[in-house]
Amino acid sequence: MSRAQAPEEVATRPVAPEIYVNMYEVEKKDEEEVEAFWYGAQQDPISDQDEDEGTDYIEASDWLMEATVDLSQDLETSKKELDIIRLIIQEMDLQSRMDRHQTKLAQSSRFKIMKACREYSSSRCDLLRERLGQVQYWAQARMLGQQVPDKAPDEVRYFAH
Repeated sequence: MSRAQAPEEVATRPVAPEIYVNMYEVEKKDEEEVEAFWYGAQQDPISDQDEDEGTDYIEASDWLMEATVDLSQDLETSKKELDIIRLIIQEMDLQSRMDRHQTKLAQSSRFKIMKACREYSSSRCDLLRERLGQVQYWAQARMLGQQVPDKAPDEVRYFAH
C-alpha cells in the first residue's frame, strides 16, 4: 500500500505524540501549566491535597533516611577513631616499657589524656548507636503507618550534622 493510498485516519495522525509537537514553542504560562505540559497531563485541583500528603510523607521519610545515613557514617567514623586511640595507647605502653628516660609524670600525663580520649570516643559511639536505634525505630514505625516526628528532633540534628 503506497502512501497516497493510505486511509485518511492514518495519513492525518501526527508522527510524534502531541506532547512533543510544540515542545519548544511553549508560551509563558504559570508553573503548573508548564509542568503539566512537560509531563503530558493536566493536574487535577483535587489531587493537590493528595500530593501535599505525599510530600509530607516524602519529607518525613527523607529526614529519617538522611538521619540514618548521617548517624551511621558518624558511628563508623567514631569507631575508627576509637580503634586509632586504642592503638596509640598500646603503642605508648610499649614505648614506655622500652624507654626508661622519660619521667613517670610525662608518661602518666600522656596516658591520662589518651584514656580520656578513649572514654570520650567510646561514649560517643554508645550515644550514636542509641540515636541510630531511635531513628531506625521511627523509620519502621513510619512504614507501619504510625505517627513519627515531622522533622528531626534537635538531638538527632545535632549528631547527624
